[in-house]
Amino acid sequence: MGVVSVARGEVTWADFEPKGDHYLAWPVWTPDSRTLTVQWMNRGQDTIRFYNCDPESGRKTQIFEQKQPSWVTFFEDLQYLHDGSAFLLRSDVDGWDHLYLYGNDGKLKRRLTSGGWPVNSIDASMKTPAGCISRPGRPDRGTPT
Repeated sequence: MGVVSVARGEVTWADFEPKGDHYLAWPVWTPDSRTLTVQWMNRGQDTIRFYNCDPESGRKTQIFEQKQPSWVTFFEDLQYLHDGSAFLLRSDVDGWDHLYLYGNDGKLKRRLTSGGWPVNSIDASMKTPAGCISRPGRPDRGTPT
């Protein structure tokens, strides 16, 4: 995973093993645009980690890990809160897609939704009152993942 400086035109490569047997995907900038969060998955596809990567040095720091006995999938809609204090994940760790709030240290702060129905997505463009999340989902159309 590389970051190109617009001002200098140079590539800074994140500190991942170049020949490592893993997958990297879904990079997202933190709200302050100082850190790139990258998702890493092992070849066996049963472990996923998030790394915060410094775009200046390439140094990475692990902030999250999830393991499942069968397989994991990349989180397509990882969203940081606007103030950068935490991030939201839509995860099927219990068999249904639900929302979870994690601190930047990767520790679960709280589960936000539950039940026998899936949350369909996290829409970052929705304008909501402070402290609120709008979540598309249909309790009457539940299909386990």
